[in-house]
Amino acid sequence: MSDEWDKIYDAFNSANEVKMSNLTGRKIIRAVKERNVDEVKKLLNLSLDDGGPLLFRLTVQDEEGKTALEIAKEEGYTEIITLLNFNEKN
Repeated sequence: MSDEWDKIYDAFNSANEVKMSNLTGRKIIRAVKERNVDEVKKLLNLSLDDGGPLLFRLTVQDEEGKTALEIAKEEGYTEIITLLNFNEKN
């Protein structure tokens, strides 16, 4: 029975991580659109527990299907592009 509970617990944690990443990713997109470099930095530096997996945060898309990096590139926000590129590679 313990094995089953462990599997349920792991599945629950995974679902929460994805949900947290999605929420954090949407906040990153908003910060990019507002050209708020400090907020982008803060959100990228959140721990796994507080922000979800970083890769998931960076792949969230806005209502037009664009990621934070795509939005930053379109707008020419070079400092934010550098931040997002660095974090995407690590």
